[in-house]
Amino acid sequence: MAAITSTYHSGYQGSIEVDNVALPARSWQARHSVTTADVTNLTSSGAQEVVRGVESMNGSAVCSWKATSGAPAFVVGSIYATELITNGTQKYSFNALITEVAPSLDVKGDITYTVSFMSTGAITVAS
Repeated sequence: MAAITSTYHSGYQGSIEVDNVALPARSWQARHSVTTADVTNLTSSGAQEVVRGVESMNGSAVCSWKATSGAPAFVVGSIYATELITNGTQKYSFNALITEVAPSLDVKGDITYTVSFMSTGAITVAS
């Protein structure tokens, strides 16, 4: 009997690296977007016209607080080389400004922290 393969990817195949260190992430989310400027004018014949603006990659990751490594090894307000990998092949590479580290504690669970970031500079997408 032939094995059945999934049509979808699973989250366990993803990862996040900050400063070439894999974070003990449970999840990450990011928004790759571009701003727009409305340049609609009286010669636009009643149709909206927009132009491309600034590209960004902003998001956050929820990580487990490991007993062996202590506090996160990065500093809020600093910029680090960052890679987001979705399924082992799709990768977003950029420099990220760490904007926030938010620890979270559950008396019946573990300690986690959420790290938030904003891209600075170019974003490379590779498959």
